[in-house]
Amino acid sequence: MDVQIPPGLTELMQDFTVAALRERPNDIVDFAADYFVKLRESKKQYDGGAKPKGVQFSGGQDSDESSGEEPEPPKNRYARRQSVCAEAYNPDESDDEDEKLVVHPKSDVQRKRLNEAVGNILLFKNLDNEQLNNVLDAMFERKTTADEHIIDQGDDGDNFYVIDRGIFDIYVKIDGSDKKVGAYNN
Repeated sequence: MDVQIPPGLTELMQDFTVAALRERPNDIVDFAADYFVKLRESKKQYDGGAKPKGVQFSGGQDSDESSGEEPEPPKNRYARRQSVCAEAYNPDESDDEDEKLVVHPKSDVQRKRLNEAVGNILLFKNLDNEQLNNVLDAMFERKTTADEHIIDQGDDGDNFYVIDRGIFDIYVKIDGSDKKVGAYNN
């Protein structure tokens, strides 16, 4: 019996397995059902015809880019990086307990919006409630104006931005000049 594994199945099952190992659910069947339903809903939302939210990159070539070269094929979205190295860290030896936590007051509405905005960001998914609350407490609101540069390429990234609403253009320096490569619509 010759069985061929469908494209993407291995990566899909690996992602599910990692999620299950992280969450450690009491009922694996319910967890699996919820996991795949949410995955299907996010795929429908991504594939749907509604006005897209999120990052949209420019699709066509500009007239000054028509060099006749074939565009590079998209990388496999399931591809994993080879390895990551970092200095050993022991949280028990951390001096962080002596540091005072930064707290910027927020209304219940602001806190709810922040919770919703960071809920699907990988960076925040594995935080417990206390850790998430500490991070949200440290965040502060920053209003922007039209044509304001939020982050310039090459500058130090000293803040983490959560965009509540608006459309933001994405520019990259190419040959010394800024070129619009996409837009973020939220």
